[in-house]
Amino acid sequence: MSIRVLPDGADGYRLLDPNDGIIGWVRGRVIGVAGFPDQPSAIMAALRAFRKLAAWVGSEQQRVIPSTEGQTISVVHDGAYKWLAVGHVPIARLTVRASSEFAISPDHAFEMVLHGRVSEGAAIRAAVIAVETLTGENDSVEIEWPMRKCVSSPPVTRLNFTGPLL
Repeated sequence: MSIRVLPDGADGYRLLDPNDGIIGWVRGRVIGVAGFPDQPSAIMAALRAFRKLAAWVGSEQQRVIPSTEGQTISVVHDGAYKWLAVGHVPIARLTVRASSEFAISPDHAFEMVLHGRVSEGAAIRAAVIAVETLTGENDSVEIEWPMRKCVSSPPVTRLNFTGPLL
């Protein structure tokens, strides 16, 4: 399957399947994946995505992400959101996307927050890795970068002081 990545707002991207359905997104340091038929499918995919992202972060950034092996997995509601937690650490927010939000029918989704310094490119790569839990291996990813205006800086005026500064 191929994925198209399109700019969506100031700090966001949409990940589209070949039929232009939204299967993932990036909003700053938050990545999301949608298209699961039920909550258990979304939970299993979020756990697979967490493991794949942990391996990728370990190899790319030489940071170790704690393992989920042997940890208690639970769904926790904090009053506003449902979270998938491993031990006492929330790893993904579980959502249901309504049919009015670009989906043909209601579907389940998950979102993950990337920690630390994350560039746009790294966030997009993380989202593509996470989307693979839905689509399987992707044979191509087409990224359309947003057009950025180059704004020239105003001229700098240098002031020379010869006396004492207060």
